[in-house]
Amino acid sequence: MAAVDQEEIMDDEDGPQEIIDEDELALLQRMKELKKTYRACYAELKTVKSTCSQISQSIDQSKQKLVGDFEQWYEDNFDMSQNAAIEV
Repeated sequence: MAAVDQEEIMDDEDGPQEIIDEDELALLQRMKELKKTYRACYAELKTVKSTCSQISQSIDQSKQKLVGDFEQWYEDNFDMSQNAAIEV
């Protein structure tokens, strides 16, 4: 009879009324909390993925700049000396 005392009536706008017991109400509330937590975690995941993507792009750009700078440095320091040695 305790479960009957704790019944709650849920109204749907166009549907019939549904009577649920205390256990089902607790499960529905828990499910609502878990959905809220899931949405928050999913939003955080999207933010982290976006950040990872930006970092990955930054790494790729840095690698390209490093290679370009190295090639320029190599050309400035070693290619000219080889050309000077060939001319002599």
